[in-house]
Amino acid sequence: MKWLFLFNMAYILICGTSGEYCLKMGNITNGNVACSEGNMVGSVCSFTCNEVDGYKLFPLTLTTSTCLNNREWDEGRPCCARGCPRYAVMDLVIVLDSSSSVGQQNWEIMKSFVREIINTFEVSSTATRIAVFRYNKEIDTTSQILLSDFPDDKQALLKKYNAIPYDGSGTKTGQALSHVLNVVLSPANGNRPDVKDVILTITDGRSFDDVSQPSLQLRNQGALTYVLGILPSNGLGLDDEQLDVIAGSSERLLVANAGFSGLNQDFAARIGQQICGKPCAITCQPHPSQPMNGYVSCTDRNVVGSKCNFRCK
Repeated sequence: MKWLFLFNMAYILICGTSGEYCLKMGNITNGNVACSEGNMVGSVCSFTCNEVDGYKLFPLTLTTSTCLNNREWDEGRPCCARGCPRYAVMDLVIVLDSSSSVGQQNWEIMKSFVREIINTFEVSSTATRIAVFRYNKEIDTTSQILLSDFPDDKQALLKKYNAIPYDGSGTKTGQALSHVLNVVLSPANGNRPDVKDVILTITDGRSFDDVSQPSLQLRNQGALTYVLGILPSNGLGLDDEQLDVIAGSSERLLVANAGFSGLNQDFAARIGQQICGKPCAITCQPHPSQPMNGYVSCTDRNVVGSKCNFRCK
């Protein structure tokens, strides 16, 4: 009986402590997690990043987390990220309107502005890849830069970028977005499947074709569609509704109300910061799929806080 009593007591003790644990904290990429008592109640986990390689905690203030009596950590787990915009990990596609409304002088201003944006980012296979092309009523495939062309050589990329010419008339932004979808974002042309796709369309005119379908299709496959509308000097104004359709969200719609004269270094830095997004976004799995006979459009892919709208054809 005594042995049985001790056995039962042991059993009771085991039962009493087996539930006093939080879920294991787990590791963080490019960083370290050190917990005082593992995942037991009362354990305090400290987070550090590999700062030698430029990684820092995000959020910066989330340095510790404690396992509480309710078996929940009082803070979530941070991540380690390199500074953005410089070290953003993305495939960036820049789409340039070179229609007749732009003009040669403004084209040079726009190219200088985009050069500032490109210089904002680290171009490498582990950071940002960049594709650029121009369009009007046609797509200029001769001078286009694909994601696979210069994955690790920013200077070579800029050299080819500087040679992109200006000419043409007409504005078919929908056709340009379809080119992004079907050609530029092809894995064969350097698109990385595990990296977010960011599309930045820069235009001063109204498109003469449909922009809703290709922009929606891009978002359906997880791309973030940004658009910069430049107030034209011809007095016609911008088609705000059309720009909103391209962006898919007012948060991704940018406007240069001062026209081409407003395309300066400070504005380029703001755009670079804008398209960075969250350095270590927490995601929901899986990405919302397109319903049969319908569409889905999300403000920020499958990142926590993103809002997805569904509609039927």
